[in-house]
Amino acid sequence: MTVMPKFRVILPFLFAAAGLAGSAQVALAQAGGGPYAGVGLSFAQAESDVSAAVGSEGDLTALSFVLGNKWIRGNYSYAIELDADINMGGTLTPDGPCGSAATGPYMCDQDATVRLRGLVGRPLGDAELFGAVGVGATFGTFATGETTTGSGSVYGLSLGAGVNYPIRDGMSVRGEINYDNFTNADQPFEQESDWDALSVRLMAVFNF
Repeated sequence: MTVMPKFRVILPFLFAAAGLAGSAQVALAQAGGGPYAGVGLSFAQAESDVSAAVGSEGDLTALSFVLGNKWIRGNYSYAIELDADINMGGTLTPDGPCGSAATGPYMCDQDATVRLRGLVGRPLGDAELFGAVGVGATFGTFATGETTTGSGSVYGLSLGAGVNYPIRDGMSVRGEINYDNFTNADQPFEQESDWDALSVRLMAVFNF
């Protein structure tokens, strides 16, 4: 199964922007520090793989929330945050229909992804570029047999990079790309699958 070719072309541009941010010598806006919360939308291409030939994949749309706290230290910012993408639309297409002819313990329907991550930011002009690393888990319904299903989750590593742009005091617009590589399964009957998802997320973020 192919892994999300549409979004992969974006990654080189993000890495190039991160390199430019490393040479920036301007101070971060102090208004960016402290607790914050955000809401937005996420668009993902995802795969639930049992093997190279068996799994499910699809495009997902989610309502996104984030809650975190940021600290300013010189020209850098550091943050810890909890976020969630709640699936609002989009389905996974399996190699065999779940509930009638499933060919492996892949995910049939995805409900949500939750992440806990640390962020490091660096200014570039009026904007702030950031990178994120942490852990996450995705939850949903999995095939447990050819005609049966059950609830479970898969968890693992989550990476991200993006830009935060202030539009007024206490409010900013945030765009990011996230990659989830979850390889630890908590599925019925100790069955296993992997989850790979690449997503683009747009949010409005509010500082308290």
